[in-house]
Amino acid sequence: MKRFLQGCSAALAVLLAGVLVLYSAQVEAFSSGERVKAGVEKDHFPFSFFSAKHKAIEGFNVELTRRICEHLKVRCAIVTLETDRLLEELENGNLSFAVAGFTQNPQVEERIDFSRPYYEAHSILIAKDPEIVYLDADKLDSMNVGCKSFSVECGILDERLKEQKLEALTVYDNYERLFKGLYLDEVNAIYIDNLSGFSGMRHNFQRALYAMINSNTISEDSHPMYVGLPKNDPVLKEQIDEALNKVIRDGSLYKLSLDYFPYHNFITR
Repeated sequence: MKRFLQGCSAALAVLLAGVLVLYSAQVEAFSSGERVKAGVEKDHFPFSFFSAKHKAIEGFNVELTRRICEHLKVRCAIVTLETDRLLEELENGNLSFAVAGFTQNPQVEERIDFSRPYYEAHSILIAKDPEIVYLDADKLDSMNVGCKSFSVECGILDERLKEQKLEALTVYDNYERLFKGLYLDEVNAIYIDNLSGFSGMRHNFQRALYAMINSNTISEDSHPMYVGLPKNDPVLKEQIDEALNKVIRDGSLYKLSLDYFPYHNFITR
């Protein structure tokens, strides 16, 4: 009996040790000084772009990623990828997180998880013809409108297409192609979030473009933007959320917004 009790005690000790090891592994997604890989979207001025002057990637999302890494006390290797590749790398666990203005729409929600929101965006309609942006939304049924893949705007337009409230929908893989499609008259207008839209208009200031916020009731809702995370890692989410809270509380996010978007600041939460 004594040997049996000793055996039970030893087994219990091993079991408890295993639980403690598992618990310790789950307390922190990152350890101090660890090197992690974070992603940003490729060629999306002024969010993430290659600076020929400094021979490095720069931009709002790049700087926000660095601030998050500082608060996590980790060393970050930042990589630039197209949106679909960012999603793939998050799914495969090859990225710890990605700062690319992700929105919660069905295409994205089934693939990744999200941090707390860090800014609110509104959708705008941009066209070369000022009469188009002032049209009532119901009169867009004869229009071909472009949008950026995996965006909330594409989701909204897709619903309108199904309801036959839109003639055609053209989806572009990146923002550069989206604006180029408008300039080349591949589409009548583009539907885009306000920061990307106004940034694109300023970046292409030599060409006349017109914009309408909320696009005459296409959608009056604002939509939050999130950091993209791998699925089912609540500890990682907690750490990223806390880092974002610190970036907001210490004023870093507000300062970055003034540096990159002085013409159209966003609402932090």
